[in-house]
Amino acid sequence: MSEALARLRLRGGYAILAGILLLIGVPIFQALVLSPTGYVNAVNAIIDHRNFGPLLSWAAARPFESRLFRVFEVIPFLLALGLPGPLRGLLWPGQPRGGRVALWAGRIGFALFALALFIGMFTSAASASSYVTAQSGTARQAIALDYAGRYAIETLLSRVLGGIGVTIFLVIISLRMVRTRQFRLWFAYLGIVCAALQAATALPFAFGPAQATTPTSGLAFVFLALWLIIAGVLLVRLRTLPTVSETAPDPAPESPSTSSAS
Repeated sequence: MSEALARLRLRGGYAILAGILLLIGVPIFQALVLSPTGYVNAVNAIIDHRNFGPLLSWAAARPFESRLFRVFEVIPFLLALGLPGPLRGLLWPGQPRGGRVALWAGRIGFALFALALFIGMFTSAASASSYVTAQSGTARQAIALDYAGRYAIETLLSRVLGGIGVTIFLVIISLRMVRTRQFRLWFAYLGIVCAALQAATALPFAFGPAQATTPTSGLAFVFLALWLIIAGVLLVRLRTLPTVSETAPDPAPESPSTSSAS
């Protein structure tokens, strides 16, 4: 096995792990670790009343669980950062300029998800500490409103800008798969569905970044997780790397003058 193929298959393994963490790991962590501590009730207060106070109280009482959950959420997106490069290499072999938009859209999209979660690890801890030590209800309300603004910025970074980046990446990659037939067509169609869900999720968050969820946000993560797992499996199962001729454009037809001259 060549070093390039081994490296590509390793990135596929990372993608599988990222998808499993998103699809199974994060929900299990929420159910087994966070739910018994009152996390769900705190999030429901944001969904029902746009009240961030219960979440800050929970984060102050459970600082370890709060930060660990953020770390658990960051890991899948850091692992997914390694996927756009190998996919670009497979779909645009021997084309240095091919797939550049897809490459950087994917990298920036996944990086923004991770960055927003990393920033939130510290902003939530600082706001939670200030909230529980505030001397009056007015002060606590002001801190909760300030945190709501920070939360909205994190949402714009991740679910809006990051979601748009991932959407562009998935659309370009999927259309290229349809053209080259390097992968199964159903996988390309799955990528387009994932892109549509990411876009459908980014739009409501763009108009209301302080909301905790949207009707499609959970489904968007489920389909993205499935796409990452399948992409990873396909990369791990590769036995050879494509050659330039496999995806080279068809030669232009000869002009009448050329054919007559021959």
